[in-house]
Parts: sequence; C-alpha cells; structure tokens
Amino acid sequence: MRPTRAQTRARLLKAAGTVFAERGYDGASLDDVAVAAGLTKGAVYSSFASKEELFYALMRERIRERLELVTKAVERQASVRDITRDAGSALAELISSQAEWHLLFIEFWARAVRDPDLRDEFARERRSARELIASLLQEQAAEANVELPAPAEQLAVAVLALANGIAIEHIADPGTVDASTFGVILGLLLDGLTIPGTRRAPELDTPTE
Repeated sequence: MRPTRAQTRARLLKAAGTVFAERGYDGASLDDVAVAAGLTKGAVYSSFASKEELFYALMRERIRERLELVTKAVERQASVRDITRDAGSALAELISSQAEWHLLFIEFWARAVRDPDLRDEFARERRSARELIASLLQEQAAEANVELPAPAEQLAVAVLALANGIAIEHIADPGTVDASTFGVILGLLLDGLTIPGTRRAPELDTPTE
C-alpha cells in the first residue's frame, strides 16, 4: 500500500533530521534524505522543492514541538511559576537530547544571514515563531488579568534568545552548564505573571449616565 502524502512527508522530515544531524546542512543532499527515508528522489521533490524548503519544514516542526510542550504545561498547571517550571524542564530535556539540532540550526543561521534570499525567508520563519510565542504570552496574561512585564513581542524575542543561548553554552560545556537554567531564567523573566494580585491590568472606568 502506497504511503499517503502526509505519511511520505513525515518520513522525509524524520530522515532529514537524521541526515542533517549526521552530515551537517552543507554535507547533506536530497538524495541522502531519500535513501534514509526509503523513498525515491522524486518523492522528495513531490513534497519539497529544495533542500532549503525541507530544512524550513524541519525547523517549523521542531519549533512546533517545543511550543506544544509549553501549551501542555499551560493546560496542566494553574500558575505561571508552575508553567515555567514544567515547560522549562521539558525544554531542558530537548536541549540535552537534541544537541545535534541546535548545531544544525546554528550552521543554517550562519549560512542564511550571509545569503540575502535565504535571510529573508529565514527572518520570516523566525518572525512566525516569535508571533506564536507572543500570542501564547498574551493569552496567559489576559486569562490571569495581569499585565506582561514587557511587550509580548519583546518577551518572545527574549525567550527564543534564551533558549538558543543556553543551548549553545550547554553544547560547548555540558559538564558545567545545566540545561535546566532555561526554566530558572524563564521563570524570572516572567515573574510579573507569577504572583496573583500583582501587576493587574487596569480596569476601564464605567461611564455613568
């Protein structure tokens, strides 16, 4: 039975993650990905027009994976302190277990910022990630009826920078840099949301007749 388009895409993304991690972005080819997935090169091109497009799809999948961890933490926990602890622990595990992904991301980043075409697309992808995080932060603030300690867009940049920065430090010196630092600092960053009754959003005055 022939795999569906969705199944083919999933197989290609899984294979791409392995191939890119083993050979690096420049060293990997779509032929390599096809072989690893047990598919033809034609099957690759039926889903992805280029190696860059395949990488962007893989990047979106990894970002979505991380956002799902945060979303699940939000659903399980009642306070932002608990949320940041829970999500931070889960993301710290990914930082430790997916070191190859962070290396690959850095490699692609270095390539993209030097190539005008790649840079524009890369910037759009990163912008989408920041918008998703900002939206999640705004939803949490609205539900708790509190003000964010800074604009959601700025906090989203800080969250991504924090995750990437700690990943870099952990990969370079895993014996000294604890990946759980991400959750600790994230909690401090969002501390304005963690104390009930503080930093509450101002209520609108009700007009009198």
